[in-house]
Amino acid sequence: MRKLALPLLAVFTVVLTLGLGELLLRALWRNPFRRESPELVLTLRAQHANSDREFDRSALHLDPPRIRFRTDAHGFIEPVERIPDPELRLAVQGGSTTECLVVQEELRWPNQVAVQLEPLGFRVNVWNAGLSGNTAHDSLVNLIEIVAPLHPDAVLLMNAINDAGLLADGGYALRAPLPDGWRAGGRFLLQKLSADSSIMGLVRRSLAFEKQVIHRSGEEPMAYAHTPDPEPYAARLRSWVRTARAFGIEPVLVTEPLSTLRNELTPPWTDAGALAVFNARVRAVGSEEGAAVIDLAALVQAQPEFQEPAKFFYDGMHVNDDGARIYGRLVATELAREVLPKLRAARASQPPPQIAR
Repeated sequence: MRKLALPLLAVFTVVLTLGLGELLLRALWRNPFRRESPELVLTLRAQHANSDREFDRSALHLDPPRIRFRTDAHGFIEPVERIPDPELRLAVQGGSTTECLVVQEELRWPNQVAVQLEPLGFRVNVWNAGLSGNTAHDSLVNLIEIVAPLHPDAVLLMNAINDAGLLADGGYALRAPLPDGWRAGGRFLLQKLSADSSIMGLVRRSLAFEKQVIHRSGEEPMAYAHTPDPEPYAARLRSWVRTARAFGIEPVLVTEPLSTLRNELTPPWTDAGALAVFNARVRAVGSEEGAAVIDLAALVQAQPEFQEPAKFFYDGMHVNDDGARIYGRLVATELAREVLPKLRAARASQPPPQIAR
């Protein structure tokens, strides 16, 4: 009993001393921080750098059943540096329909753009900066923080359906900085420790927010009660276009396709009517800002495979391997029509670098 009393007495003494000190300071000293709020924390919604994972897509009955998902040191999805010394470098931003998580590495449509531009006479590398759930708001932040410092020649944006979903349920306020530094710090510590410890890696893998899973929904896809106002989305598109140009990058907007296929994998918030409204805003902003628009939503309508969407998508919205090839071909053809010749001509008109003597 005496052994237990001594530690308790020590704790009591420390608490009492601190309490008396606090009371004394409050009486004699004005604390300049007494009403100050803590710093806000904004988490960048971007891929982890240097990821190397396997993803099981056997539930989709695709061959091969397991695929690899890797990122480079900047968080771009591999393949990144497909060829050495490319003529041009492009970046692609978007959500899960750009990320192409369940598509084979070489077949993800941003990489297919690079592959299918080669026979059209352009040697390019394409950086895939897509992330599931990202919106135009996230892409604007990531453009400034991640993409622009690497100076690509052009950047493509395909964000629409996630923006419609977010604006129908909470809006962009859900992307605001938060006073939860302790949570961000804990997440950072877990991610840091998991890189050096297999035990912590297993813990991280078991947590819901770290799992790479195919989400099956028990809810039927349904239309929103009211189509969300697209103007906050359009404002971010305009900001994105102007920001890209301010950094000397050619902006290219891309409309987002959606088929009539609906199954248990289709996100319940998928609304074709709302997406059509948001795609219309993409076209309008492109016209207002003089930015190129690749109308992928319209282009896929002419593809024979699109008439049998189960061969193109696995849930009506996300492409499979075959759909990714088609996306890549369509986007490559449109880029080769005007955007890339314009960039090539601009580069040719620049004076050669001076050699220091």
